[in-house]
Amino acid sequence: VSTTAGIDDPIELAGRRDADEALARELEHDGVEAFLDRWLALPLFARLHPSAAGTDDRRRNSVAGLAASLRRCGTGTMDPPLWERLGEVTAPTLVVAGAEDAKFHALGERLASGISGAELVVVPAAGHVVHLERPVEFTEALDVFLSA
Repeated sequence: VSTTAGIDDPIELAGRRDADEALARELEHDGVEAFLDRWLALPLFARLHPSAAGTDDRRRNSVAGLAASLRRCGTGTMDPPLWERLGEVTAPTLVVAGAEDAKFHALGERLASGISGAELVVVPAAGHVVHLERPVEFTEALDVFLSA
């Protein structure tokens, strides 16, 4: 769901790693509340209604846990990227992207084309966080896929 197999360009990859490190340092300096305010204000989440953002749940995260996630699980840590290995995936695969998230829509197409038999579902009127923005449509796509 709105994902990638990594960043191909080494300079872009290094930039992403540096950006994630900077975010982790800001989080450690400013705390979870300020970090969430800035994070959820990013264009990536512009289509997400505040009631669906799960802000109260997100506030229960710890500074250490969120900073570790940025440093260890961000796209900048995917080195090398896994695009060349997609053909090794043999499990049934559903790739989901929001129609209004051009970057991850394109990445979803690339993922689905690299995995034999993968199915791509592009959810209309959804951005990056498809499952929170359009939960009914997301669940329906998932139900159809799992039923098959």
